[in-house]
Amino acid sequence: MAGAIYKVTPSLLVEDAVVPVSELPRIIHKIEVLSRKYDLKVGVLTHAGDGNLQPDIMTDVRNKEEKYFEEFNRCAKCGMCLAQCPVYKVSLLEKASPRGKIQLAKFYKEGRGTLSERYRERCLLCGACATVCPSGMKAHEIVLRMRE
Repeated sequence: MAGAIYKVTPSLLVEDAVVPVSELPRIIHKIEVLSRKYDLKVGVLTHAGDGNLQPDIMTDVRNKEEKYFEEFNRCAKCGMCLAQCPVYKVSLLEKASPRGKIQLAKFYKEGRGTLSERYRERCLLCGACATVCPSGMKAHEIVLRMRE
């Protein structure tokens, strides 16, 4: 089961408890209530006959920078976004394309370049690129974060 969980989340906090078998439904319900309250994904494994309960709290403990870099590396550079991007269709400049913006942002975050005001303005934030991206990239969100 853990292998499947790691496809959903990069971090897993595993707990283990033994409760009276008669209390399992109440405890599982309480875990569900708390997971909704704190917006957590929680998988629950049990050995019900023994009263053994193992809630697996799925979370992401990576820091913000690690998440940024992982996101940049998801871009397959396939070019499917080019035909959707209105800025690229007018300029025909690679650096104005969604994949170009992702690479420029990556270089900036790695300390290998600077971002001009023009870079930050070259995106309409329309999200058209995201509608066709097979990697699930959202270049407009990256540009928006780089404007901050």
